[in-house]
Amino acid sequence: MKKLKKINYAACWPYLAVVLFAAYLAYRQMRTGNSIIGSDTIFHFNRFYETEEQIRNGNLSWFMTLYGFN
Repeated sequence: MKKLKKINYAACWPYLAVVLFAAYLAYRQMRTGNSIIGSDTIFHFNRFYETEEQIRNGNLSWFMTLYGFN
């Protein structure tokens, strides 16, 4: 028979804390239907829009913004 490896539960607490905190923030956003807007949220939304447009038009460029900043 194989011996079962003991799990070090003390080492799991930091990971569990991070996962629970992320779940709490996600739950609040899902419950209210709103998202948390920070100072750089518009920039990141613009990056997602830029990626979508580059894929849609087939004009891929990793360093140049062609659609987002007009």
